[in-house]
Amino acid sequence: MIFNTTTDGVLTTLPNFCPTSSCLYGRTPGGTLALAPSGDFYGTTPYGGANGVIFRMSPRGTLTTLHNFCSQANCADGVEPNGIIQATNGNFHGVTFAGGGSTSRGTIFKMTMTGTFTTLYTICAQGGSVCPDGAYPAVLFQAADGNLLWDNEFRRDQ
Repeated sequence: MIFNTTTDGVLTTLPNFCPTSSCLYGRTPGGTLALAPSGDFYGTTPYGGANGVIFRMSPRGTLTTLHNFCSQANCADGVEPNGIIQATNGNFHGVTFAGGGSTSRGTIFKMTMTGTFTTLYTICAQGGSVCPDGAYPAVLFQAADGNLLWDNEFRRDQ
């Protein structure tokens, strides 16, 4: 669920995400929400849809699914997204905890305001037991220079 609390402490529950794995809008929203200039919120769920979704939510709680993860061969677009940020260029960016083809160690993705999805980077694309770029990203940040930084759950070479 997503909640709204006024500065006076009045609580409102916005959409109630579906508790089953086959939910169109996903289930168990997690990570960060991004507030677009339009007033809509963008976010992710690691479960539901195929293997997580990117959604848009209006200020009143109306949900729209924008991308179902694992919709590409070998889940090249990733699975289990973990939050989303809106970068200074207006696009949305995020990480998936797993997926990314045969390596299954995560991706960094971009989605435009119009909903065009692109996988920017596949983590540990070289495979093997050592991943110099880490594995299983948990959080994405944008640095002052505009570049994207991610934090890994853990690294395989440690």
